[in-house]
Amino acid sequence: MDKSEFRKAALSKRRLILNKDKKSESIQLKLIELCKAYNHIGVYINKEDEVSTRMFIETMMIQGKHIYVPKTIDSIMNFHEFSTFDELKVGKYGILESEGRIHNQLECLVVPLVAFDNKKNRLGMGKGCYDRFIEKHEECYLIGIAFEEQYYNEVIVDKYDKCLDIIVTESKIYW
Repeated sequence: MDKSEFRKAALSKRRLILNKDKKSESIQLKLIELCKAYNHIGVYINKEDEVSTRMFIETMMIQGKHIYVPKTIDSIMNFHEFSTFDELKVGKYGILESEGRIHNQLECLVVPLVAFDNKKNRLGMGKGCYDRFIEKHEECYLIGIAFEEQYYNEVIVDKYDKCLDIIVTESKIYW
């Protein structure tokens, strides 16, 4: 199986995961604890099948943290200041994006994923946007969030794919 086929199978499996709301809540509670020390946090706005980030974002905002969300133009990802969910507009790939000012000096980055393994390899959607951003911002602490069902014994990666620092699921933290 090649990487594209693996991604397609992993996406199909993710669509079938049950109790996503409950599992997302558990993941976000762990994430809130892990991110207490950070003031400038990059985080994605989830799509339907992904781990929800809304409670995490709202809690971090209440705690006075600065939140930035990704916006991609011509395969270049930048992080834009987030203020409210109402300000978001549908952008490329159907992802909600902010028009706030660009701020790429993040202390921590919460990354979505399609699949992962215990080496903290991440399989994304295949566009390479996160990998290119991470390559230029190595100072960022990288946290992947996923459902436990997204774990695989081995994820197909290539030389451009970036490992994460930790991955948080509803039942475990992979250090």
